[in-house]
Amino acid sequence: MYLKYYGAKKVALVYPGSETRNQSGLYYAQSCNNINELSDEECSVISISVDNKVKNWQKEISFHLYNWAESKESANNDDEEY
Repeated sequence: MYLKYYGAKKVALVYPGSETRNQSGLYYAQSCNNINELSDEECSVISISVDNKVKNWQKEISFHLYNWAESKESANNDDEEY
């Protein structure tokens, strides 16, 4: 689990796709007291639409990942589109 290994608060799986979108969620807290409490650790699945011009696609990937990494918004907004 990358969150634990790197001490990160958020991780993402990034895939090429037919559209650019981000679906995020939060992990459940690892607590014995309240098993339904969400943690502040975020996991996202990001798909980025493919561009036949590789340099353009690389710029899009960089742009979307930078914005995702810098985002302070809650992961409770599923299907957030860029």
